[in-house]
Amino acid sequence: MHPELDQETCSNCGNCVEICPGEVYQWIGERPEAVDAEECTECGACEEQCPVHAITMVDD
Repeated sequence: MHPELDQETCSNCGNCVEICPGEVYQWIGERPEAVDAEECTECGACEEQCPVHAITMVDD
């Protein structure tokens, strides 16, 4: 599994950047992006902590 971040829905709150233990998310300009999906531990914390439900864990 890996996270998919919907940039259209994302509110740029940064919760995913802060909560991710694998450092999958990084700030690119003023937006968080999933830049290193290989580091995903599949914990689901990013999906749970996203206030606008912009992150979905999907099967590879």
